[in-house]
Amino acid sequence: DRSRIYGLIMLANVIPGALTGYATGILVGRLHPQFFLGLAALLESAGFIVIQSKLRNIRLPPEELAAEAEITSFKRLLRDFREYHRLFSVFAADSLSWSIATTLLPAILRASKGYTPADFGLIAVTLTVGNVLGIIPGGFLTNRIGARNLLIISEALGLATWSGWLIRPQAIYAPLYAFMWGLAITTWVPVQFQVLTDTFPAERRGALLGAVATFRGLIAILGPLIATLLYLKLGYSAPFIAADLGLALAIMLIILVVPKRRMATEGDADNPQ
Repeated sequence: DRSRIYGLIMLANVIPGALTGYATGILVGRLHPQFFLGLAALLESAGFIVIQSKLRNIRLPPEELAAEAEITSFKRLLRDFREYHRLFSVFAADSLSWSIATTLLPAILRASKGYTPADFGLIAVTLTVGNVLGIIPGGFLTNRIGARNLLIISEALGLATWSGWLIRPQAIYAPLYAFMWGLAITTWVPVQFQVLTDTFPAERRGALLGAVATFRGLIAILGPLIATLLYLKLGYSAPFIAADLGLALAIMLIILVVPKRRMATEGDADNPQ
């Protein structure tokens, strides 16, 4: 069950960050900022050492390298993009919308609404609570609820989150918005990977997953630029309105593109019919 595994990996990734984020929000006024930068560098170094020493590097046999080179060639990826462009459009709308909403969020809230480091620390904690609870439907009940339904639920939670910060931006409501944000993340990310791995054939899955990640990253680059222009020209509300419109578009694309039932690719040994 891929979505369950992805969900567990997400938990291992977000929980430590949330706890340290809350502690940093509380202690940032008492300790020198260089302390936190040094601690972050130390933890990154420890992570690098663990990866280098524990993660096994898988190398293809020489006879498979030529076939792999053809699969991952730029021309092949362009053909794959044309083949799966409808699915790519779903993730483009999602990535751009969330990028617009989130990249400048701390700066906007601090400058326009007077949020404090403690407020952001509380946001980090409640976001993680949402992450943890969202793993139940997003990681363990994907096949029961349905991948398409969960993706729609995730984007609807995003709409509620950014509409909340648009209409009631006071810090007292921020934990609720962060909680919905966390739910949105873990009802999307594990399900996204299951949809993609079920759609892509096994022999091209790695290259296509990489192409989706690259495509999402390139689209997300536009988010900070758009958010900055909207905020400077139109004020506080504009980035949140743009994000909500993008999420509404993403919901429509999900309904049109993602099948109701779990997909299985013909000839894929991982997904027998």
